[in-house]
Amino acid sequence: MHEPQTPSPRNAQPPDETISACKLAETIEISAWRDIAAAITPDLRRNTRFEAIDIGGTLVLRAPRLGNLLFNRAIGLGLTGITDDAHVLEVLAAFRRASIEGFWVHVSPAAQRGNLGARLQAHGLSAYRRSWTKFTRGTQTSPATHCDLAIRKAVHADAGPAAAILAPAFDMPAAGGRLLAAVIGRPRWHVYVVRHGKQAVAVGGHVR
Repeated sequence: MHEPQTPSPRNAQPPDETISACKLAETIEISAWRDIAAAITPDLRRNTRFEAIDIGGTLVLRAPRLGNLLFNRAIGLGLTGITDDAHVLEVLAAFRRASIEGFWVHVSPAAQRGNLGARLQAHGLSAYRRSWTKFTRGTQTSPATHCDLAIRKAVHADAGPAAAILAPAFDMPAAGGRLLAAVIGRPRWHVYVVRHGKQAVAVGGHVR
């Protein structure tokens, strides 16, 4: 069993360009998870009870039957302004109503001006053992590379092999892998499968 978790507050205020990049990264992830929630089948939704709920600009992901922190998170808290206690309590209550005892609350540097980390700790959350890290890159073309593996865009038939790779890679139940693989073929997603001969060995992708 995990205690509710939040990254620890930072004392130093990041520069404005870092804050802007962090806000963009959170916004992109919120959009991606909304699309994942829209992509899954009714059967998978019933089996996992996965849902994405918007609470005042904060996206709450809940999947009480998965028991995995990746699917039980709050993203975007404090991005649209300083968050008051009422909003924090509303977000926390969304997890507790679903009897979810282990979850993450993202504390983005873009929300630090409201001292969000300390506010969450005051409501009983504790710092997780490591931070959630995101990376950005420019839009320039990547350098050409070569490998002996075959890489191609995934199609619907690849959903099963992709799910079988994703679940153990992220230490999640098999249903979690199927949930992530549901985005294959979605308009905004570019998912690729890597094969060694006829065997799928890796999968990756991004969303626009």
